[in-house]
Amino acid sequence: MSFSSEIKTSVSAVNIKRPCCRASVLYGMLYSLNEFKGSPLNFSTDNESVATLFTAMTKSVFGTKVSFTVGERLSRMKEAQNFYRLDYPGLEIMTQINEKFASQQIVNEEIFKCEACAGAFMRGLFLASGSVTDPSHGYHLEFSVSNDKKCFALMEYLNENGFPARRTVRRGVPSLYIKESESIEDFMTFIGAAQASLTIMNAKIMRDIRNNVNRRMNCDSANLYKTTGAATHQIHAIKHLMDTGRFEFMPDQLKETAKIRLENPQASLEELASLHEGYISKSGVSHRLAKIVDFDDSKK
Repeated sequence: MSFSSEIKTSVSAVNIKRPCCRASVLYGMLYSLNEFKGSPLNFSTDNESVATLFTAMTKSVFGTKVSFTVGERLSRMKEAQNFYRLDYPGLEIMTQINEKFASQQIVNEEIFKCEACAGAFMRGLFLASGSVTDPSHGYHLEFSVSNDKKCFALMEYLNENGFPARRTVRRGVPSLYIKESESIEDFMTFIGAAQASLTIMNAKIMRDIRNNVNRRMNCDSANLYKTTGAATHQIHAIKHLMDTGRFEFMPDQLKETAKIRLENPQASLEELASLHEGYISKSGVSHRLAKIVDFDDSKK
């Protein structure tokens, strides 16, 4: 089951107590799919829980039970899956639905009668026409909409409620999408999918941790490469000074550091400092090694 399907199954089970919220959920489920101008109701889903919720909401709001025809189709992964298509509900109920939801405005005072109705509407919208990417693969929430007029109205409504949506067209069908992870988290919480919101948050935290670890490893690798390269250059200079007999002319402090470096080619500056008889800092060791290299270069 996909991440979207899991959320839809979970959200479909949320108890809706108020009649106005039930109507708002049903309105959201139909809004992006239907014209509400006397045309047949267009509703289908690949999620049995969503189809069951649609039936329950229709029964609650209009007193009529609708039914679905179950078919089979291939998923995007080329796997067989059930597909639920709404049967023709009869002229009377179809007329009632079209009339109740005929307003051109999303915020319909005939339907939205409490503060929770907006969240219920968006829940229905997501159940019917929404999809969200598994957060382990990225952040993307999208809604398909039946026509441009509704698409722009819905985009304005989402933005007014703090969910910045952008418009696109997929296979000739207008769609709205949200890419910001925080906005997707907020939307999931708003529609009652708090667990999905937590899943997205956790995925983002894990991704940030992995990115930080990778950056640290890359930084450590770069520092190691830099340190190894510097040590190789220092050892080459010391050996060249010894081979040419000029090593003995160096100050005793430089000789001490040079011998320690030769004996410890992989050691860091901090480790080299700890191997000296007297106290010397890392910067002191670095300064001495630089003078050794300069002493060798000046005589070439």
